[in-house]
Amino acid sequence: MKKLVYGWDYISDGSAIVVEGATDVWRLGKGAVAVFGTGWSPEQRNLLSLLNSALIVFDPEPAALEKAKRLAHELEMAGVKVGLIEDHDKDPGDFSDYEAAELRRIFIEWKLT
Repeated sequence: MKKLVYGWDYISDGSAIVVEGATDVWRLGKGAVAVFGTGWSPEQRNLLSLLNSALIVFDPEPAALEKAKRLAHELEMAGVKVGLIEDHDKDPGDFSDYEAAELRRIFIEWKLT
């Protein structure tokens, strides 16, 4: 599993919301991809480095946010436009319909700037 990026086949424009788990992808819909936890692998990082832009939204725990920052840094070094959402208080898979729609709206606006 750590060689795969869940949801990769549904990226249509070279941009993705990167989350931890499959349930987060199910909640956010097409355009979200998961690395199966915070311990992403070099193979996953290499695949994500093919993106034009990536908005990383890991769980709000401090350890998860540190891993998200490290992934953001490595993707930036590979030339990917990277954003990091840190100011949420729950797992993206637990977002309400409104919160999920709002994150998708933010993502669309962010990747167009």
